Amino acid sequence: MKKYLMLAIFSLTLTACTSKQLYQAGQGHERGECINNATSGAEIERCQNAEKKSFEEYEKEREKIINKCQ
Repeated sequence: MKKYLMLAIFSLTLTACTSKQLYQAGQGHERGECINNATSGAEIERCQNAEKKSFEEYEKEREKIINKCQ
């Protein structure tokens, strides 16, 4: 039983995503949704060229908010 538990933990560790990967996946999803919901070429272009926060900027803002709440 212990062997199976260790195997399960090891498998989860290998497939785990980092916060940065999750952030980037979310940004990609948001961009795709924007493009899918666009009704004109101009809206599609706006979606493709939208400025997004870098993960580092996002983390800084997140840390500020967390620190304020403590």
